[in-house]
Amino acid sequence: MSSDGAAKRIKLAFLPALLCGTLLSASAYGNSQEQPKKIVDLTHVLGTALPDFHAGKSAFEYKMLFTIEKDGYADGQFSTPEHYGTHLDAPSHFYKGAQSVDQISADKLILPCVSKSYGVHKKALAQGVLLIENLNNLELLPAQGATIFIGVLPIRNGTGSPARVIAQLPEQEKE
Repeated sequence: MSSDGAAKRIKLAFLPALLCGTLLSASAYGNSQEQPKKIVDLTHVLGTALPDFHAGKSAFEYKMLFTIEKDGYADGQFSTPEHYGTHLDAPSHFYKGAQSVDQISADKLILPCVSKSYGVHKKALAQGVLLIENLNNLELLPAQGATIFIGVLPIRNGTGSPARVIAQLPEQEKE
């Protein structure tokens, strides 16, 4: 196939994504009378300053590969352990043959927020509890009623994944 044909395919592939983004934006805030719900980001920003248990090793690295000035676009590369910063632990983190992060169904990544301290990490994973560690802004969550959305990278055979965790707070009662 000619490069012109490949370019047309690429443009067509982006069109649905652009339309979807436009439709989502319009339906979420455009003509709707509904107020947007309060969202709280529970994620620590990835960087070298986060506390971690990878003592003596460089746990997070980031470097720019391409710059707008030189290459016309920007692109970078990062390297980090699966269990660094805000992250999800898959059952395979402690159990051989258990579910890896890429095997966790997407519908299991949107759930009611329940804050618990598990003294026994392994026991919780053995019971099928998904553990999210190193969360930020927990003081902004109500005691109950929030829904969390866990955006993990589906790393093949991964024992965990860095995650973007967002909470949607319940609507306030109108007085």
